[in-house]
Amino acid sequence: WRRTESRRTMATGVRHGASIQWTRTRGSVLSCCSRSKTKAAPTFVDPSAGMRMKMKMKMRMRIPVACSSSSSSSSSVATVKEESSGSTGSAYVAGSTGRTGQRVVRELVDAGLKVKAGVRSSDKFRDTFDEILSSQDKATRLSYEMTSLEDAESLERGVSGADVVVCCLGAPEDEFNFDNPRRIDGDGTIALIDAAKASGTVEHFILVTSLGTGRFGWPASILNLFFGVLHHKRRAEEHLLASGLRYTIVRPGGMERPTDDYYKEHKMVVKGEDTQFGGQVSRTQVSWCVKECVLNPAVCENKVLELVTKEINPGKKKDEAKAFEEYDTSVIDQITKIKSAGDPTVVGSPAWYTAKYAYTPSKLDALVRAMGFK
Repeated sequence: WRRTESRRTMATGVRHGASIQWTRTRGSVLSCCSRSKTKAAPTFVDPSAGMRMKMKMKMRMRIPVACSSSSSSSSSVATVKEESSGSTGSAYVAGSTGRTGQRVVRELVDAGLKVKAGVRSSDKFRDTFDEILSSQDKATRLSYEMTSLEDAESLERGVSGADVVVCCLGAPEDEFNFDNPRRIDGDGTIALIDAAKASGTVEHFILVTSLGTGRFGWPASILNLFFGVLHHKRRAEEHLLASGLRYTIVRPGGMERPTDDYYKEHKMVVKGEDTQFGGQVSRTQVSWCVKECVLNPAVCENKVLELVTKEINPGKKKDEAKAFEEYDTSVIDQITKIKSAGDPTVVGSPAWYTAKYAYTPSKLDALVRAMGFK
């Protein structure tokens, strides 16, 4: 009988000796407030009604509701939404004034992110991003940090506070310096990875390297004639894989010839690790891919992406080919289909076994492969 009476109380708020009103308070705790000392007459209620009300109230408790009258409630809902989406708030871009890096910076600023650019010259920073700095809205989202690849403290200042690091470092082709690939593509990038690892804030590291770093072959192997640049880029990739950071490695094809309008007649193709041996892609298309990796870390983490293009309507003449006039929205769909390489620092994982028992070629074998003879 007591149990039945208890259910009747939950369902109706009425019991002998008092009239009860149930109200909801913060934390979804039920409290009762005495309204009257008048004895209320008991009424018959379906015993299952109380349980139905309980279930209804539990469902309401799970759904956050933003109230316009309460700023704290709406802010808490926004916070939950932001955390669940895994969005990125700030990025550090190394090599930001280079031909690829500056396009990446523009894409990220346009996407609403706060971007810190790593530069060697403040004047070049202002000249390169004059359009952004002239905009009242965008200028507040772009800053810079003077850095040197040989100065660990400057790199630590650069990555400090960033959620993601994008590395677009690369030895300039117009500088005839034998040591540049080792110093920039190799040791410099490795130092940046170490700074990101030590920062405690960087959750994702995106490294832009080159097609052919994993498997040398023609025509990619011709790059190794440029003082072993692919060898040093591969050193940086391996260091990132072993760092324990969540990573995305972007390997674009040839970027020298395609212009920024290249995408209008050539659609980007994103493939998995060591599947492409040649091809071209524009720097604009590379920046699109990098932006998708920054904005969708859960989809892109621990993946190696190789970027080339295919001609749109290749059977038609060039002037008759259908132009691709808008941003390529298929990029993120292509990335989603690529299988994650996994974290090689997790002992016993497939990626760990792959890294542990990877074939290490002899110096002669490496030379033969680099020249494209094997």
